Amino acid sequence: MGFLDKGPRSATVRAIADTVCLAVDVFYLLKLEEEGQGAFQVAIYKMFSQILASRLRDTIDKYIEVKKELDGLRGNL
Repeated sequence: MGFLDKGPRSATVRAIADTVCLAVDVFYLLKLEEEGQGAFQVAIYKMFSQILASRLRDTIDKYIEVKKELDGLRGNL
């Protein structure tokens, strides 16, 4: 995330299963012309948005399942 806000890295990641990883060479990006940097940023933002939207859908589905289970348990009281 550091390349988005020019801050330091905020995490270290270790995969526990087969994983696809995108490695970004920030120094290469800085050498790109402004138009190339903009195109890269648009692609990254779109990819992040798609991932976040998918995770939000999954979270909502899990919330609905838990809420139904909780409502059922309350009904059995």
